Amino acid sequence: MRNKGQLSIEFILIVVVILILLQTIVIPFSDSAKDSISDISSLAYIDGSAKNLKEAIEYVSLSESIAKTQIIVFIPEDANITILQDSLTYKITLKDPPQNAYCSADGLCIKSFDLSGLANTDGMTLLGKKEYLVSIFKEQDGKTYAEVIE
Repeated sequence: MRNKGQLSIEFILIVVVILILLQTIVIPFSDSAKDSISDISSLAYIDGSAKNLKEAIEYVSLSESIAKTQIIVFIPEDANITILQDSLTYKITLKDPPQNAYCSADGLCIKSFDLSGLANTDGMTLLGKKEYLVSIFKEQDGKTYAEVIE
């Protein structure tokens, strides 16, 4: 009879030790993995949006006649895109900073693309956690403009 009670207590202690190990090891790693997945997703969104916007601007500016296109751009949280006459730059702050050429140790990632043919004199900034409809058009004078339609 005593052996059954001792076996039950040992089993319960083993289960408690396993649960403590799970709590201290597995859960912190899963939180870190969740942050990394969120960062990768946000970085892919902002990079894709910036490249699509750049390609749309270049497509319209290189056309031989009057042209117009509209593009939907999603900017994730903690990110923005700045469009100037000669460059398009995105910035994003990551929760789990990677070790690469575009990101600093504090998680700020900046990447710039060269633009040609955009005639907007003042810059345009698209702030994060929002979806934008951007109209890009070329007028009769041959100048290409970009504007946000909300």
